[in-house]
Amino acid sequence: MIYTYTPRKDRIPARTEQVLYSLSVQEMLRFCAGTGLFGQNKGFCVPGAVGHTSAAFLDRGIPNRELCDGPAGLRIQRRSTINKKGRIKAVDQAISLYEFLPERLTGMLLGNPEKETVLYQFVTGFPVAAAIAQSWNTALAEEMGRALSEEMTEYGVTWWLAPALNIVRNPLCGRNFEYYSEDPLLSGKFAAAVTRGMQEKPGCFVTIKHFAANNQEENRMYNSSDVDERTLREIYLKGFEIAVREGEPKAVMSAYNKINDVYCANNRELCTDILRSEWGFEGLVMTDWLSTGKDRADEAECLNAGVDLIMPGGIMAVSALRNAYRKGQLRKETVCRSCARVLEQILAE
Repeated sequence: MIYTYTPRKDRIPARTEQVLYSLSVQEMLRFCAGTGLFGQNKGFCVPGAVGHTSAAFLDRGIPNRELCDGPAGLRIQRRSTINKKGRIKAVDQAISLYEFLPERLTGMLLGNPEKETVLYQFVTGFPVAAAIAQSWNTALAEEMGRALSEEMTEYGVTWWLAPALNIVRNPLCGRNFEYYSEDPLLSGKFAAAVTRGMQEKPGCFVTIKHFAANNQEENRMYNSSDVDERTLREIYLKGFEIAVREGEPKAVMSAYNKINDVYCANNRELCTDILRSEWGFEGLVMTDWLSTGKDRADEAECLNAGVDLIMPGGIMAVSALRNAYRKGQLRKETVCRSCARVLEQILAE
């Protein structure tokens, strides 16, 4: 039997619709990609945030929003410096890449707390998913979500890039600590609980990830998780289904990997047919960081598949979308749809 999916029509709030139709298609595409890691005006910036939506329309009253990583609470920079021109630099090495750079270069990238004003940001270190799931206490997980939303509000963060609920298949997987369990029921229930707690506070959204079948770090941007339909649905998708139906998360992050040789971010069956038509998801879908580009998922096909926000984005991502639109590879209604989903959460109060 071949199942035919009926496309769901998005419900666009009046304010979002008003802003949407004041934009040209070229402007809409800027909302479909973040500002990139380097080199663009990011507008409002939380030191340590890993992503930002477009700051190109601040003069029209459209703010940019911040995306911060998890999983053990809110991941932002503890110490930064701010110079007389207002430029902010990290003091502490947030990623191991800095260890391999020449000292002269790291001196340019990192701030000097002995010469410049130091800005401190303190947040709570919450238990990682693997630990909180061992409590078997979803009420506690929901309370943790509420506590996290207080810190998000304090620092001005909109999306928390967690919880992650991929299946723990192998004890050697490098990201098992941020996954809940080897059991999809337990994973889904805990992700739903954290989601309910966090999203009680307006303007605070979870981003459940990595959708889907992301279970190894080796060759993570190119490997294919080859899995039959029953196994996919009963094990690797079931936790996400529970989280979507019971928690109603505002955002989902697609995975780096392919499923049966199709990149998750380019997989319409995954990002639209299953997620939206079957499960009733009404939020936005974003890519994982740097998962698009040459030899990776195609930016235009991301939007065609049902992804709304290319992250971290940047000039090259926006250019790729604009070129695809000029060539007829992207339809206007597709661009409007994705832009509207992003705008709705940017404008949420």
